[in-house]
Amino acid sequence: MKLDKKQLEEAIFGRIGFQRFTQDSPVLPDVWLAFGDEPTMERDLLLTPTWGTPPGKLSNALATRLQAEKKKTNWKNFPRHKKPRGPGIAYNVSTVAVGLYFDELIRVVLPMTPWWSKYILANEGKVFNQIISSQSFRDKLSESLAASVKDSSNDSDIDSDDELRVWDLNRALKNKVWGKKPPQIHPNLIWLIKLVGGIIVSVREDNKPSVHTVIDEFAKLMKNLIPVPKEDEGGVWGANLNRQAKAMVWHSTTAVKADAARRLFEVSCKDIYWAVVDSGIDATHPAFRTKLPDGTYAKEPFKKNGKGAEDNMTRIVKTYDFTAIRRILSRDQTKSEELTEAQKKRFEGVQKRFASNARQKKELKNRLRKGRALDWEILAPLLEIPHTKEGYEAPVFEHGTHVAGILAADWASEEKSNHRKIDIQGVCPDLSLYDMRVLDENGESDEFTILAALQFVLYLIANADNPLLQGVNISLSIRHKVKNFACGCTPVCEEVERLVNSGLIVVAAAGNDGYLEFEMSGAISESYRSISITDPGNAQGVITVGSTHRDSPHTYGVSYFSSRGPTGDGRMKPDLVAPGEKITSTVPEKGLKSMDGTSMAAPHVSGAAALLIARHRELIGRPARVKQILCDTATDLGRERYFQGSGMVDILRAMQSV
Repeated sequence: MKLDKKQLEEAIFGRIGFQRFTQDSPVLPDVWLAFGDEPTMERDLLLTPTWGTPPGKLSNALATRLQAEKKKTNWKNFPRHKKPRGPGIAYNVSTVAVGLYFDELIRVVLPMTPWWSKYILANEGKVFNQIISSQSFRDKLSESLAASVKDSSNDSDIDSDDELRVWDLNRALKNKVWGKKPPQIHPNLIWLIKLVGGIIVSVREDNKPSVHTVIDEFAKLMKNLIPVPKEDEGGVWGANLNRQAKAMVWHSTTAVKADAARRLFEVSCKDIYWAVVDSGIDATHPAFRTKLPDGTYAKEPFKKNGKGAEDNMTRIVKTYDFTAIRRILSRDQTKSEELTEAQKKRFEGVQKRFASNARQKKELKNRLRKGRALDWEILAPLLEIPHTKEGYEAPVFEHGTHVAGILAADWASEEKSNHRKIDIQGVCPDLSLYDMRVLDENGESDEFTILAALQFVLYLIANADNPLLQGVNISLSIRHKVKNFACGCTPVCEEVERLVNSGLIVVAAAGNDGYLEFEMSGAISESYRSISITDPGNAQGVITVGSTHRDSPHTYGVSYFSSRGPTGDGRMKPDLVAPGEKITSTVPEKGLKSMDGTSMAAPHVSGAAALLIARHRELIGRPARVKQILCDTATDLGRERYFQGSGMVDILRAMQSV
């Protein structure tokens, strides 16, 4: 037996009493829904510590409790899908990532939350202990709650045959089985019993979903809980899924007037630095070579300098690989046979960097074991891919190189169009870039990895004598579900807000979720979606960019795939649109390719912001003012505000307005 989605959502968001009940659970709905869908599968979660609890300390406490839990009979008897466990527990500056089964979430994590001690153990845990230990108490509770379901059957929106949907605690406590003194039961406890017990019943195929079986299964699961030490109580504030992220010229730079702005103002971005958080930039591509004093470009990306080292002859200043950060920071190293071939190959580079940085490796291991705060100075050499002929690792997935080309390419391609060579110039052809790799060879990532990269960017600017970076481009998307988080308050949105508050311009793609195809009665139907902006584009401080046509925006308007506003909490988004259809740019191995998406639109706006601050240096460190100028000077395409934002970015007008 398996709970269908309607039953599960009714259990999560359903009613305890006469009105819909808000349970304020530290475990967010996306986690409950995931486990309800496949209760025996392991789920990768992000745990947020309570204020004042270091993530390292929480990581240690969690590891200790999990180790003890695996020795319990409950753990051995719980049905679970026997797949290789993930990379284990890892923590960054703000969160702890861990793969957990359903029983581990309930028995190990939940008791570490303030919610547990406040609600589940209300009245010193008297009712909770009675439910666990007393069959007669459970029988009374079952009888009274079952009766309350029948009493509620007159409600028009309630199916009286479904006992899992509505448990009316108000009516249940008035039932005659309790006599004159009914127990003081907190609604949160009843809510937890219904939800957890219902999910477990769905695993036990021999059980039928009834109030009695749900309560009994909850009691079985909760027996012999491991006590939480005083110093670890209330250490977990919230648990949510470690959400998955995915990837989302010459005509287009003309459309946003980048060429005219450069010629008119003779502006140079050679001392402006931008981070590209993506799948990686191929530093060996000729489009990113350094321009020499004689006006020519370096022939090779890395050149021996006669001092036993190699000079970096590219505008890719540094390359940092975060795709293996979970494994690097994991307490429990995954066995190599549990990795895919692509993962093994990628981690070989990490092992080489570990071997050449033995001191950092040893120090990192000691710090992780003690749960101490991350020291990015130790991690940096392990994350950095050297710009040398032998040490450099070019990215496999082409997305990041394409995005970087739109932003900063400068190349006379060997390819021809109409018997003429194609000159590829990005919006800022002399801009310097930092390559922050978060998307793997399949263009996939997760929230923990992206958080680590953004926290590292914050470290770079905080530990530089001069402003090391002026902006960040994030052309990737994480779907936001309004039931799980307040819009703009997800972990990744809060992290980008910290960057903005530190003086960095952050530009993010709006997402490609504006168009849907779905099947209904055997026929394919089409639909467009409002409130489809993805994270981190939902963050207030970032410049969120939708897509329009590369050279005819007034004719074609906003791209059909471009995500649309407003945000889930009613704010105006996107902020701007820029060319994102059939954009030709660079790809690895000296190639060119046309691609579509808001991922292609975002670097146009990053380039606009870079040109603006290069011309008006007083705007450096003032991201809110830069955003305001770009929005105020945008070209109105005559489309709905939630489609086009303020309009299409106009670099020339923006620079002239200051």
